[in-house]
Amino acid sequence: MPVLTDVKWKMLCFASMRSPREIFVQRLNELLPKGEAQLYAKRARISEQTISRWRNGERVNPGLDTLTRLAAALGVPVAYLISDEPAPAVDPQLAERLARDAEQVESATRTLLEAVRSATKS
Repeated sequence: MPVLTDVKWKMLCFASMRSPREIFVQRLNELLPKGEAQLYAKRARISEQTISRWRNGERVNPGLDTLTRLAAALGVPVAYLISDEPAPAVDPQLAERLARDAEQVESATRTLLEAVRSATKS
């Protein structure tokens, strides 16, 4: 799982006066409705505790795959979460479809892996 290093974070927001971490915390607090952290945490397969820490500006260094899942759950591009990119039109239905698709892909992957393991044991 790739992790965005400090250098990569800085490069992503080179033109901005705010750090990518500050932008991420602000965007997360803007996009994530109060009281709905559990729903979005489940959709993105991230713990509520992690989201709470991020919202408070603690331990903000998510990996690219985590950012991708979170962006899909929120219905925004990854770049919007970590840069001063203009706000996209947030589509809640798209977010739900992406979350369902991600769950289906994960489920299909588990099923396939189980089938391969069973076949190799024979």
